[in-house]
This record gives sequence, C-alpha cells and structure tokens, in this order.
Amino acid sequence: MTLILYIAGLFALAFYQTILADMLSIYGVTIDFAALLVIMVAFRKSETVALWFAIVTAVVVSTPYIAVMPWEILVLGLIALAIKNLSSRLNLETSMSKLTLLGFFLLLHGLLISIIAEGEDLFYLFYRSVLPGVLYTLIFAWAYFVISEIIASPRRVKESA
Repeated sequence: MTLILYIAGLFALAFYQTILADMLSIYGVTIDFAALLVIMVAFRKSETVALWFAIVTAVVVSTPYIAVMPWEILVLGLIALAIKNLSSRLNLETSMSKLTLLGFFLLLHGLLISIIAEGEDLFYLFYRSVLPGVLYTLIFAWAYFVISEIIASPRRVKESA
C-alpha cells in the first residue's frame, strides 16, 4: 500500500515538473517540490526508504537535465540521510521546528544545485531565485502541516480518552 503512495507522489512530482511549475511560478520563482517531498518522506519513514525515495525523486526531477542528474542524486540523498539522522536526535514535535529544519535544507538544496547548474553570479541567484523559492516552498509546507494537524487532532482526542 505504501508503495502506491510513493508512486503517486512521483507521478505528482512529474506532473508538477511538466505542467504545473510554469503555472505556479511567480516571476520565475518556483516551488522546490522535489526537495519538499524528499524531506517529508525523510521525516516520517526509515533511512533506507528515505534514501531510495530521494534517488528516484532525483531521477524524475533531473530527467530533462541529464548533466545535473548525478549531482541531484547526491544532494537529495545526502539531504534525506541528514534529515533522518537529525530528526532522530532532535525534538521535532512542533510544526515550527520541522519548518526550520525544512527551510535550512531547502536553502542548502537550492544553493548546491544553483552552484552546480549555473556556477556564476551566485549572489544574484541566491537573491533572485533560491531565497524566494525557499520562502515560497515553506508557505506550502506550512499549509501542509496545518492541514495535517487539523486532520490528526480528532485522532489524538480519541486516543487520549
């Protein structure tokens, strides 16, 4: 059953990359949906599942840009492993702590991929696309956390009673 959810997430990622990314971009700033999916899986699943999902996600995302694919696999794989190891050592019960960790790794992913893909004028790339992209992605992540808390709160009330 969970394999179907991973495949559905990858199809949603491919659909976003091919169709929705241009429609949802604001002045060229897009949501880093791939890193968001990898980080969300790394928060909830085991280290092996997070690593394999990161590798497959990197392949799906970087298919149009084949020269970036090994770097995308490396960066997303390391992010998945780092998130999993940090989440086992830190208290990530609140949405704010998850958003802080998410923002840091989204910023790291954006910077590393920008350095690899573009290579020049890093300050302009950081100011123009990476930082606004991180903020834009964090808005969607915050909405996800709010909705998941609303859905999970009736279960918590039943469990405590």
